[in-house]
This record gives sequence, structure tokens and C-alpha cells, in this order.
Amino acid sequence: MAGGSKRAREKRETAGTPSDRDIERFIKRHPEKFERFIELTISKQFSGPLPPPDVLREYGDVISDLPGMLVEMARKEQNHRHEMDRLFMRRFSRGQWMGFTLGLLVIALAGVLLWNEHNIGGLGTLVIGISALIGSLVYSRKSGAPDP
Repeated sequence: MAGGSKRAREKRETAGTPSDRDIERFIKRHPEKFERFIELTISKQFSGPLPPPDVLREYGDVISDLPGMLVEMARKEQNHRHEMDRLFMRRFSRGQWMGFTLGLLVIALAGVLLWNEHNIGGLGTLVIGISALIGSLVYSRKSGAPDP
């Protein structure tokens, strides 16, 4: 590769960036340069289950096995979330199949009623069965329910 790996590029890009500790050491070693030191506020934000590697290392300085515990906690949380998603999709899919089967049974009942010359009852049952199937499809699309 001409540009090198992504990790190597990141190291080159952050090589000149001082850490919080470097800044603190500099201030302590050169107090004369900070005669009018007002206030320095450093704010860090990150999103996701784990902090960036440098913050994890700092956590490890406080409690030696804390980074491992945090990684394990994030792994367990991700596994739990995936299991809950699978369970939801299984139940959602089962409900759709039950509704589809019930709709087909209502349409079959309408066919039996129409076959036995119960025209009004058969036609009403047929309209109800078809409208229920179409209505549930439209409702699931509008409510943003996931497709199985």
C-alpha cells in the first residue's frame, strides 16, 4: 500500500498532539510562562460502548483490570442486545403468520358462505377478511414496524 495502514496513518496524525499529562507537566515545569493563567478546561466526549484507547489506558492506571472489565461489560451488553433483537423478531414474525392464517381462514369462511348461497353474509365476511389483511399491512408500514 502506498499510504500505509490506517493505524499507521492515525499514529502519524496524532504523533504531535500532546496528551493531557504532557500539558500538565509542561505547566508545572514552566510556571513563569503562565503568569496570567486564567483557567484551562479540557472536555472530552466519546460515543459508543467503549472510550478511546488513551482513556482506557488512563483507566488502567487507576484500577489495573478496569479496561478488561469495561471491554467485557460492553461485549455482554452487545450480546444481550442482539439476543433481545432476535427474540423480538421471532415474536413479531410469529404474530404476522398468525394474523395471515386467521385472515385466510376468514376468507375461506366467506367462500363457504358464498358457496352455500349466503350471499350477503359471505360477501360481508369476505370484505371484512380482505380489509383486515390490507389494513394490517398498511398499519405496519405507517407505524414503522420492521419487516421480518
